Formats: sequence, C-alpha cells, structure tokens
Amino acid sequence: MQRVMPEHSAALIAAAGKPAEPGFFDPTQKIGELSILERVITTFQKAGIHEIVIVTGFAAKKIERHLSRSRVICLRNDSWKNSDLFASAKIGFSYLQDHCEQLLFTPVNVPLFSVDTVTQLLAAEHSACVPVFCGKEGYPLLLKRPVLKEITEYSGSEGLFGALALAGGIASIEVGDQGILLNLQNSKLSPETLAPYLRQPVMPLLSLALIREKIFFDEETCLLLNLISRTHSVRLACQQMNLSYSQGWRLLNRLEHHLGSPVIERHQGGKDGGWSTLTEYGFIFLERYMLMHRQLDLVMREKFEELFSDVLL
Repeated sequence: MQRVMPEHSAALIAAAGKPAEPGFFDPTQKIGELSILERVITTFQKAGIHEIVIVTGFAAKKIERHLSRSRVICLRNDSWKNSDLFASAKIGFSYLQDHCEQLLFTPVNVPLFSVDTVTQLLAAEHSACVPVFCGKEGYPLLLKRPVLKEITEYSGSEGLFGALALAGGIASIEVGDQGILLNLQNSKLSPETLAPYLRQPVMPLLSLALIREKIFFDEETCLLLNLISRTHSVRLACQQMNLSYSQGWRLLNRLEHHLGSPVIERHQGGKDGGWSTLTEYGFIFLERYMLMHRQLDLVMREKFEELFSDVLL
C-alpha cells in the first residue's frame, strides 16, 4: 500500500507551448532580473508554496535545463503537438491530486500576478475560485482536492471551465492586481506597463538544511525522497527533478551514511522489474523534516512582519 504524505498547497504551471501558436514566446527569456518561469516560481515560493510542478512539451529539455537547480518537478506532455492547455493541466492535476490539499494553476504566459494575490487565494474557502480584477477573470486558479478528481475525469469538449462547471462551478475572488490579466502570449507589453510588476515586495524565503560536519539533507534531498515515495523509482524521481541518476544516488548514499540507517528499500527484478520505496524510517524522517519546515516557515513569516513591517516598502 502506497503511503501518502500530502502537502498543504502546491502549484502547477503549464509550459508545454506550441511554436505555431500566435504569440508563442520562450518562457526561459528574462523579464527584469528573472526569466518568465523563474518569476512565477519565485512568486509561489514567496507565498509559502514549496511543491511546484511544471508541465513541459515543446522545448522540454531546454526548460528542464533552465530549471535544473530550482527544486521543481518537471512532467512532460509528450502529445503537446496535438493537445491544448487543458490536456497539459490534466497531467499535473492527475499527478498532484493525492499529494496536496489545494493547488494553484496558471499557464506560464500569465506570470505577473502578485504574492498578495496568491496568499489571498490560498485563504479562500471555496473548492474552486478565480481571481477577478475590474470584472475580468485571470490567473492563477485555486482548486482544492475534492474537485481535482472530477476535473481529471472530465472528457467533454468545454475544457477546464467546462469541467469546473460540472464539478460545482467556480467562485470569483476580487483582487486589486491587474497582473492576473497580463497575458504575454497575446499582448506586446511595454516596459512602462511591465515596470510595476517587476518590483516584487521583499519577503522572507526559508531554506532548511541538516548538518553534521557537512550538510547532508536539504530541500533538494527532501524533494528526491518525496518523488521516490510517489514513483517507486529512483531513476524516474531523478528525471522529474532534473537530477542525474548518479547524483541522485550520491545524495541518497550521503544521507544514509550520516543517518546510520537505510532510507531506501530496494526491490530487485520480478515480473515488472525492480522498484524502490522509502523505508519506514525514511518516511518518518521525511515527515519530521517537512513538518519542521512548515512550522518554521510560519514562525519566520510572523517574525518578519513583526520586525520589518515598518522599515520595508
């Protein structure tokens, strides 16, 4: 039986893209100091979301190389030539539906929404909601676990919003953020238009590592263990986080050396080939690290507000 360790919140970015689409652009190109993809990822991370999934298609290898040190999960839509945004979204929904309580979804071409908008959506009580600015709907969408299964099973022709209509509809959340509407695929935005969205507010960002003489466990290794627990494959886990197979095993061997106990249970051969999972000790260790990370993140944000609210604009 697979053991599931849900994250509180996750984020899904669709970046499969088609070069033949009008307005197609390269999501690795920079806007300000960050690439378009990095900008969306950073916004989610500042809002406290630590599990971020990117669905790639066209130029998948280029995007994966670009994000190789970003601690994100990359899934591929191998049928990107003959599919649409909803098809890419369903790949991510299917992957995440058992591993998060709620997720935020955006296509990569809408990258300029604010951290405040993300936190406002995360606090919503609706099972599905869309941000609205001056009467117009934008991204990201908030989707909670109960509706994800219904969306992934939808086979109609009305796309994501058709699936949401059958799942009970979607609530509107008024936000004071025009960035939810700025679509880089359909608009030629001037530097003057972009300028207000490039200066993000200062926010704390937690990076937690465990150390003896040297660091032996951090967020990269945490992601690797999480993916092994889901995929039952070290190779596939490494592939999804853009890590070489040999480097993945170096991280695992270093971890087991410092802990003095195995965290990976290996099963060789059999009808369907070998597979791997976490040992009971590995699950407990991972759960404790993730719990510590979440609790420290909350304390950090409270202290940041207390100490910096009057000195930062």
